[in-house]
Amino acid sequence: MGVGVLGPLAEAGKVLGIRQTNVSRLMRGSKGAYSVERLIEFLKAQSVIHSASRGEGPT
Repeated sequence: MGVGVLGPLAEAGKVLGIRQTNVSRLMRGSKGAYSVERLIEFLKAQSVIHSASRGEGPT
């Protein structure tokens, strides 16, 4: 994922479908009110983003 004008947390929020402030909280280790299932969805999205940024296909 390239860093756009919005910045990396805002870009991540856009991909994950959550606000930048919630991305920041997740990055600091707070799971907040998210279910385990939703947190797993975030991890899957992060994995796809990471693979794409390295030029790999979906995992």
